Amino acid sequence: PLSMWIARRVGAVDRPKSRVAVVAAAAVACVLAWYWTHGIARTSSLGWDEAMHADLPALRMLLALKQGEVRAAFDAFLGCSQYPFVFPSFLAAVQAVFGVGEGVCRATGTVLWCATLFGLFLLGREISRGRSLAPWLTMAFGALSPMALAFAGTLFLEIPFACASVFAIRAWLRRSSQPGTSSEIAAGAWIAVCLFTKFNYGVLLAFGFALDWMCEGISSVRSGEGGALIRRSTALLLLPAAAILWWFVLPLPGGFDVGREHRAQLVAYLGGNREFGRVSYA
Repeated sequence: PLSMWIARRVGAVDRPKSRVAVVAAAAVACVLAWYWTHGIARTSSLGWDEAMHADLPALRMLLALKQGEVRAAFDAFLGCSQYPFVFPSFLAAVQAVFGVGEGVCRATGTVLWCATLFGLFLLGREISRGRSLAPWLTMAFGALSPMALAFAGTLFLEIPFACASVFAIRAWLRRSSQPGTSSEIAAGAWIAVCLFTKFNYGVLLAFGFALDWMCEGISSVRSGEGGALIRRSTALLLLPAAAILWWFVLPLPGGFDVGREHRAQLVAYLGGNREFGRVSYA
């Protein structure tokens, strides 16, 4: 039943070999990620970036909810203005189930890396249509990425964003292989998740999607399918546009002042990404 459910979710219906491959890939991804990252997550303590921008807002949200202070939880949620709210909220949910602790948080990062590897397998299947070793090679190359191994098992936002972006790219490609409103909404939802996982990476990824979308629009207009393009675009942009307007204009239950603060923080943060200091050749 589990293999059938996973296979149906990834579009491998009524193909026994395909279902086995999907479930095997999930197991292999978990084993690889846990094996390679074992020990990395056992450092002495959280770094400042991890503690201040991931675990602290997560704990503020969790403790406020446990005390019944919903508005305080929302204040902590809306306070994630420089490093957005997706990962802290996820950490809060995980710690609500498994208990508060640094080990729980680091294990969460490793689990997300497992999910990323499995997502790479699914992305390879989407590109190759499952007719080659591409899915397995894609997952293998991901498992051997030195930088990813260094970040897996930490609370930095690189791994959560890698996970979200892999599934976002897959959802984007499925708009062509499985056209329809649901696929457009799914792609838009993943784009929104990426944007609010890490702003600078999310903007870059969204810009790449925008270029591809523009090329799609040119092709649709030339083929006389402009109306269909407008319908697809409306479904695609629905969730990202709503999330952006809510966060940067009127982030309820906050007010316009909170939205103004979010915009200022974003401009300052992205500006800092464009500042480079000179160092000596040595």
